[in-house]
Order: sequence, then structure tokens, then C-alpha cells
Amino acid sequence: MSTQETAYKNIFDKILIFLIFILPVSAEWEATYFKLNLPSEILLPILLLLLAGLIQNEVLQFFRFPTTWVAMILLGWMWVTVPFSSDWLVSAKYTFIAEMHWAVFYIGFIYWYLKNPSKDFWWVGMYSLTFCLVIFFSWYNHAQYNFSISTSVLTARPFYFDHAQYSTAMLMLLPLTLVGSMLPARESGLSKNQKYLSLALSLIFIIGIYLSFSRATWLSAACILVFVFFIIILKFKIKHFAILGGSFLLLFYLNLNNIKNYISGNQAISKTEDLSHHIQSITNLTKDVSNKERLNRYSCAWRMFVERPVAGFGSGTFASAYLPFQREEEMTRISVTTSGDHPPGRGGGAHSEYLQALSENGIIGGLCWLFFLGFTFLTTIKIYHSKLSKRNRWIGLALGLGLLSYFIHAFFNNFLHQDKIAILFWSFLAWLSILYNK
Repeated sequence: MSTQETAYKNIFDKILIFLIFILPVSAEWEATYFKLNLPSEILLPILLLLLAGLIQNEVLQFFRFPTTWVAMILLGWMWVTVPFSSDWLVSAKYTFIAEMHWAVFYIGFIYWYLKNPSKDFWWVGMYSLTFCLVIFFSWYNHAQYNFSISTSVLTARPFYFDHAQYSTAMLMLLPLTLVGSMLPARESGLSKNQKYLSLALSLIFIIGIYLSFSRATWLSAACILVFVFFIIILKFKIKHFAILGGSFLLLFYLNLNNIKNYISGNQAISKTEDLSHHIQSITNLTKDVSNKERLNRYSCAWRMFVERPVAGFGSGTFASAYLPFQREEEMTRISVTTSGDHPPGRGGGAHSEYLQALSENGIIGGLCWLFFLGFTFLTTIKIYHSKLSKRNRWIGLALGLGLLSYFIHAFFNNFLHQDKIAILFWSFLAWLSILYNK
């Protein structure tokens, strides 16, 4: 490595570490005509330029990973759809930021790992330490209302938009901090104090996930626990999961009428102070306004896809493009009919990464998301049952669990456009791809 390249690498490393460390407490800054996420939208272009200079002699090695090809297809297609967008300026900015997220957090992590293989846990540690400040801040705000369910939604603002977003980050990080605390020091690469810190972080995340009262996060956590039971306790492999999945679909079909009757009779409402009702409200699709509004957005997203199945309406346009696709009988008291800023809980995305991808980027966007989901699921199982070292097998499992928790949550919310989630998603996918390649 030349002296100049070494200097660039040192600058890149320092800026990257600073960004990872500061990201959880960064906030959106609004001017008259535009909004900026500071400091990420200032630092990301700098990191992108430095990275372009650093990887020019090593660029081919990043194409060893299938996730690289699919991500490039997705981002390339997002650029292709810009001229056909319902608002090409919004789509161009959205795509550019998404591209920076992928380049810095995905390619950047691979470069970091190859140059600093013993510091792979740094990304998790740097993010988690500052993230704890946000969690404590949220708890302080929540305590003013005796940790009630109804006031849990906005306690992490202005750092995280709502309880679902910041609890998503906690659940993604939790498997890695648990693995870091459980693996022997010689295998984890962590000192005794760092292992104690990992355990402390794990406990904070578990308490934080509970106090978030986010139903989508709780459901994701429950699904992950079931997955852990099958893969660790029952030693399930891919063929066993295929049989299990087929059996589940058959039972679901055979009991469809009973399921419909239960849903129609469910009167439980979310954000009441009754915890059991809050949990039961997950399946209340007829009375719970939050669930009904999600169904309204899902229907709009599907109609948008049917109208433009190839190019979609353009990246980042759903919040305004879906409005004319609403039907009066599906709208709720929190539905909106005009674009622009709205109170929390009103307006916004499709509440599904998959449907938002279909509506904004057409069939190719939806297929790319399904590939990432399938790759994560299959790779996690393969790595855990592989002949890799114990450390890599458990880290692979932890990464897979973190990503799968997001893919499950992505049926109910869409957060990947936000840098605080994008850094975890892309770096975890990069790390898992590295283990897959081994």
C-alpha cells in the first residue's frame, strides 16, 4: 500500500468510525426548501469519494458476492425509472442517497473487514454505545408518562422517528451483542470487559424492545425465537424448513374460515393500557385503526403496481403518488388526502418494504427484495451447519437473525431509506456475504 493510499485509508477509517458513532444521535435539519440528515448527508459523499479511490485496485473482489450483483441491479433499475417517475427530482435524490448508503455501508464494510479483520465488531460496538444514549433518553421521556403504552410512540424523537424504528434497530443488534457476550474471549476476539459490555448492551436492548411496545417488533422477535428453536434445538436444515413451510401453508388454507371468523370477532385495540389487548390487536383487521390504515396503504401500493408494473411510480414517490389510489370505503380517520407534512402516524410510506418496492420500482424492485430475503434465510442455515469456525458460525447465525428480524418487520414498516437502519441492513448483509463466500 502506497503512502498516499495509507493516508486516504486512515482518513476514511476515522470519518467512518465518527459517522457510525454519531449516527444514532444525528437528526434531521429542515431549511426553507429542503431537509438534510446531519451529519450523514455531509459525510457520506466524502466517504464515497475516498472509497472510490481506495478500492480501484480491488474492485473485482466485491463482485464475488451475489448480493453485490442484485444490489447493483436494484440501484441501477432505480436510476432507469427516474425519467418515468411521477416526481423525477424526488426520485433522483432518493436514489442517490440510497446509492451512497449501499456504497459506504456495504462496500465500505467489506473493505473495512478485508483491511481490519480483527475489528469486525467495531461497527456494532460504535453504533450500540451511542445508541444507548438514545434509549436512555427515550426511557426518560417515557417515564414522565409512567411508561404507558399509548405514549411509547414518539419517546425517541428527534433521533428516531417512532418506537417501531428504534426498536427495529435494537432487535437487529441484539443477536450480535448476545453472541459477543457468550462466545469465549479467544473465539469472539473481545476482551473480558468487552464481553461484559456486550452482555450489558443485550440487557438494555431486551428491556428497550419491551418498553417500545412496538407490535411489529414484538412479532418479529417471536418469529426469530421460533427460528432459533428449530435451527439450534431441533437442528433443522433447509429441507426441514421447506417441509415445515409447506405444512404451515396447508394448515393455513384448511383453517382459513376459522381464521377469518377470529379476525372479524377480534375487538382488541392497540395502544390501550391493557397489555393483552395491545398484543391481540395485531390480528384485529376490522376495528384497529392502525391496522386498517396499513391495509389501505397495501391496497394502494398494489393498485399502483398493477397500473405501472414495470417502471413503477419512481423511488421515494409513494407518499404523494398513493393518494389518488385510495378508496373511500378503505380509508380511516387517520387517512390523508393531500401531500406534505402531516402529524405523526398520518401519511408516509406503504408500511411495507416489499409493496413499496413494487409500487415505486415495479416487478424488478420486488424481486430484488425477495432475493435478499431468500439469500439471508438460506445462507444463515447453511453457515450455521457448515464447517466454519465456531466463531463464524455463531456470528453468521446472529447476522442472519438480525437481518431476518428486519425482513419480518418489513411486512409492516419501511425504514431502509433512513440512514440509522440502512447502516445496519447493508453492513450486516455485507458481513453475511463474506461468511457465505468462505
